[in-house]
Amino acid sequence: LGDLLNHRFYPSCAWESPTPESPDVWKLRAKMDMAAGDSLNFCYCEDPNHLLMTTSGFVVKENPYDRIMVRPSDLRKALLSVCNEKSSEDFASWREQQIEEQLPDPEEEGVGLSMYLVGRQPGGIQWNDLWLNMIGLAVTEDPNGEHWSATPEGLQMYLAAMEKASWSLFPQSLEQDLAQGEDFADSNQEMAATMRRGYKELLKEAVDKLKDRLAAG
Repeated sequence: LGDLLNHRFYPSCAWESPTPESPDVWKLRAKMDMAAGDSLNFCYCEDPNHLLMTTSGFVVKENPYDRIMVRPSDLRKALLSVCNEKSSEDFASWREQQIEEQLPDPEEEGVGLSMYLVGRQPGGIQWNDLWLNMIGLAVTEDPNGEHWSATPEGLQMYLAAMEKASWSLFPQSLEQDLAQGEDFADSNQEMAATMRRGYKELLKEAVDKLKDRLAAG
């Protein structure tokens, strides 16, 4: 029976583990009042979509545990595209070296291939602090000068760079994805489109919330 139940992040049922008195018995308990015909489901895991697709062969729209993973080489390229052009040659060279050191390529293909950028978690959105700090480094003109956060103009410059660098990680916008409609050749195309749109919806939400938080001081 358990193999026939679908996954839900907010399920109608939950499994109770065997007890010492009944070591071979698993019990499926309802978590809410249910009527005849209601769906029985449980939460397989709390994985983001890229792991769900790998382990279970499906993705979930509006996954509350979704996260965006990016290759370090793409993060470096995005950062370099928003670096302050007024910086001295020496500081610009040092900054580029720091970007290379802080965002190195993995030594080999595998688990460490991509880095966490931003994701959902219980309670809200979680950015990778390293990414936000590196955006700050990118927009800095002079390390001995006034910090970017000290003026409204500096804050706007930071937010514009953060938004530009983050969105540059995708080849096209969320609006372009949505404009392509829902006409997919097969289920694989539909699943891939769901993942892409989910990432961009997550990024839009994350960028908007970060801008609001920083603007509020």
